[in-house]
Amino acid sequence: MHVRRVPLLLVDTPEQLAFALIAPGLAIAPILTLSSVITQSRVGRDVLTQAFTWLNSAAVAGVAVAATISGQLVDARGPDSAFALAVLAAALGATAWCRGVR
Repeated sequence: MHVRRVPLLLVDTPEQLAFALIAPGLAIAPILTLSSVITQSRVGRDVLTQAFTWLNSAAVAGVAVAATISGQLVDARGPDSAFALAVLAAALGATAWCRGVR
């Protein structure tokens, strides 16, 4: 495999893939916890349930859109393009955060 590919593309067995996914997987719980804490601190108690519903719905919608686009990219151009999309999305998110866009 080429060095330019992300580490997930360098694995050869399901065991290696599972090990490579541990680090990204460890970020999921803190992200979900932080988003819930921020939501709870910024929303009144009378609409808190609705805010959590919107938060979870947005997260699921984002995953669905990303999976659809990534699947199309994999079919059309191979796995590299889907991983490139993930890197691009992360870069755009980091740029927006650094500029204070929320």
